[in-house]
Amino acid sequence: MLFRTGIALALALGCASAAAQSISWTTGVEYTSGEYGGSDTIEDIYVPLTGRISTERASFALTVPYLSVRAPEGTLVSDPGTER
Repeated sequence: MLFRTGIALALALGCASAAAQSISWTTGVEYTSGEYGGSDTIEDIYVPLTGRISTERASFALTVPYLSVRAPEGTLVSDPGTER
């Protein structure tokens, strides 16, 4: 699915390149690992791929995210972003 989305984004950006002033691609990687208050390790990997088309009048961006979370079976997320 991620591959198909990337191909569609590449085709869209390629077709728009004639009218565009600039086209750019950016990506990054974020890896986190920790116990987060428990005894088991949880690993997160986030990789965003962003395409941007800028013209004199407008700028358009599309981000296709990839997220992988490895956690023990039965791990539940409750009240994310709050501390207890």
